[in-house]
Amino acid sequence: MPNVIRNYFYGRRSCPTPNYDQVVYKYHFKDDNLEFLWVIPSREICKHMMAHAIEIDPSEWQLLTYVQKFADGSLFKLAKKLNGEKEDSIELKDK
Repeated sequence: MPNVIRNYFYGRRSCPTPNYDQVVYKYHFKDDNLEFLWVIPSREICKHMMAHAIEIDPSEWQLLTYVQKFADGSLFKLAKKLNGEKEDSIELKDK
């Protein structure tokens, strides 16, 4: 079946490492609120957007921002922060 899109939803207690074809939300239990964190398209789309950043339509600027943050490591740093990890290592912060 070509062109079939399947969405999978996984609940987890930690923030996932940013990766291609990913949308991440954070659920705040106390407020019963869902917070959008990021969306990263496929590898091909990311490469295209980075190569043609100046030509991107204004309607896709927010997506371009997430692609750029993914490329420069900002989303990875955010994920580590949300998981309580030290920024420069795999160790957890002392609580």
